[in-house]
Amino acid sequence: MMKKNDTFVLDNGLRIVMCLDTSKKACYAEIVTRFGSRTEGFIRGGKKHIITPGLAHVLEHAVIDNSPFGNAFDHLKNNFVGFNGFTSSTMTTFYINDILDFENNLVKLIKIVNNPQFNEETLIETKKPIIEEIRKSSDNRFKNFIDAEKRCLYHNHNKLETLGTEEDVTSITNEELRECHDLFYTPSNQIISLAGNFDIERIKKLIIDTYNELSRKKYDFEEIVLEEPLSVNKKSEEVIDNENEELITIDFKVSLDKFSNYERVKLSFYMEYFFRYNFRDGSKIYNYMIDNKYSVYSIDVGYRVEKNIAYISITSFTNYLNEFKTFVLDIMQNIPYDEEEFEIWKKETIISLILRGEHPNKELGPFVDNIITYDYYDIDTIEDVNSCSIGEFKEFLSGFDFDNYTVVSRRKEN
Repeated sequence: MMKKNDTFVLDNGLRIVMCLDTSKKACYAEIVTRFGSRTEGFIRGGKKHIITPGLAHVLEHAVIDNSPFGNAFDHLKNNFVGFNGFTSSTMTTFYINDILDFENNLVKLIKIVNNPQFNEETLIETKKPIIEEIRKSSDNRFKNFIDAEKRCLYHNHNKLETLGTEEDVTSITNEELRECHDLFYTPSNQIISLAGNFDIERIKKLIIDTYNELSRKKYDFEEIVLEEPLSVNKKSEEVIDNENEELITIDFKVSLDKFSNYERVKLSFYMEYFFRYNFRDGSKIYNYMIDNKYSVYSIDVGYRVEKNIAYISITSFTNYLNEFKTFVLDIMQNIPYDEEEFEIWKKETIISLILRGEHPNKELGPFVDNIITYDYYDIDTIEDVNSCSIGEFKEFLSGFDFDNYTVVSRRKEN
């Protein structure tokens, strides 16, 4: 049995990320293109172009519907290959999971992503399920609350919707899709990640030969990406909703300017411990909310990083806004911790990393996330966790400014 994690860059700028495990039978591959809803536009030939909101998501569907093999989803499914795609704020991803003919289907995946056959008739059909998805999203019982949260947290909230509006999607043309594909779906803007049992040199040659065959042209242009200020847009907003549960979310925006790329990776571990100790079931705030009958639910916590800003959200289903807010702000200002709990967390985290290694495709996600989110070109290791200490934990979090926050609540009338 052989295991190996590696990343390297080809002459065309394509980055390859590999998690090899010769003990496995199945193989997994995905192509990530750094193009999502946060790409506002581009400057080409001295002219500024603003991209229609929702275009990255429409382009994902158009690539699948217009592959050299017809509808890519149907073609690969008929050949017993797991396949799908998804779009986020920063990237578009297409992946396969295969056990029978991985090399051949990897070539197909590369051609599907890089050589779509756009035409007007299929675009009409491509838009139908997307418009249906947009309409269904309006029935989400959290939509009004999420919209309020975006308005408070982001200055560019009206440009952040991955789906776009129905009007946006309807207006998108094949010319727009083709131009964005030409500019953004290039090897230097892509990452191919692979996991499972394969011959590294054979796969590398296969990828090089396939891209050479495609002969993708690289265009000169400047990408325009939404720049989000560190400050919140609004300090608070209240949503009146007589049909759904009352809840409150406190969102923080925290600067990461002082942290190196690797320190940001380690910070994600420390934040995991911080949330676990202070907000999980059984924590002081949880017991306080339950014992006083302020809530009967667990507290939800979110943490994500976009460029130089960390976004932290703390949510509870409760109408006791002031009590919850006071308790949360006290935690964020004082950074409670327990050394014994910290050591238990370290051991459990190391176990989870060991178990993750039993499934190579589960290592790819964190590996690629380190590259996309932190610009750090290595995977998390047991040594990284072992090097975590209470001293460093306190040092990292003591520099955080938690005064920059917004409070969004949903309550019933009267």
